[in-house]
Amino acid sequence: MKPKIFIFVLFCVGFNEVYTQNLSVEFSIEWKEKLNFQFKEFKDENIRPAYLNIIYRNISNKPLYCLKITEGKADLPEIILFYDSVPYWIEKTWLRVNDDYFKRQYFVGFKSEPYYRKSASWDIRNDTTDIEYKIIKETRERPRYSIGGYMDENGNIHEDVFWGKIIGGDTVTLNDWILTTLDNIYNVIYHRYYPKIQEKTDEEQWHHYSTDITGDTIMNNSIDKFVFLKPGETYEDEYNLIGFQITGGTFTFQLDNTKSVDYVETEPVYKDEYKIEIDYYVKKQLPLKVGEYELFTGEFLTNKVTAYFPGIRLEE
Repeated sequence: MKPKIFIFVLFCVGFNEVYTQNLSVEFSIEWKEKLNFQFKEFKDENIRPAYLNIIYRNISNKPLYCLKITEGKADLPEIILFYDSVPYWIEKTWLRVNDDYFKRQYFVGFKSEPYYRKSASWDIRNDTTDIEYKIIKETRERPRYSIGGYMDENGNIHEDVFWGKIIGGDTVTLNDWILTTLDNIYNVIYHRYYPKIQEKTDEEQWHHYSTDITGDTIMNNSIDKFVFLKPGETYEDEYNLIGFQITGGTFTFQLDNTKSVDYVETEPVYKDEYKIEIDYYVKKQLPLKVGEYELFTGEFLTNKVTAYFPGIRLEE
């Protein structure tokens, strides 16, 4: 095994506040020798997967807890969502990327999330200073987009070519469809290679309710959403970046908001009587202490790490 490759520069935020010295979130990239599953679409079987390591470090002299900045399953990032049921097309799909993501630069931003929103966790967006972004925005055109296709029960092949060459508004330009591409790749990986990990229903996912925000429920029922650290301890999350390697591109991983929030969003308040459109979520203050752990609400010490992936050619 080759040693981990750490590419980061740690910087401080807000030296005038004592709490800035209490907790850090550090990003690094690690290259491993091989994937822990066999990806049949790879032309080259000797793919070395990259992993994003996110390390929480308590550099204070007291036990602390805080909300995590991201979540996933089986070391896979939840870019948008993992489908609760596996439709036929996921079982029969193959993957292909007909886009020049490898030419472009992106930010992948994280922040302390007050509510369980998967799509808000990995904020992937174009670097608007990138020349490729400027060209796309000016011409309003982009390469034809296809993330693959599927084979029906009769053996007929259908390609996903529903996105044309002309792009729409500024929102489309900002994310450049890479969110959809990555979400498709990770959905296929998740349902192919981790079928024993059962999806939870909405109720089982422990949406936050006001009456549930107590020290006991946070410690016992929501340990995966919070980090608990004694003085000098570290906690590490690891995410497989093979989807990013397949699309290609230059990605800078960073905290978008270095502030650790002190609340969660609980019951939704709807705009209509049919409870379809949510207006806002009721905020509930987190406990100042959970057992021996104090709530950390300051600024994280943090860094950023940039990785370039040239893209991986897949079998069609």
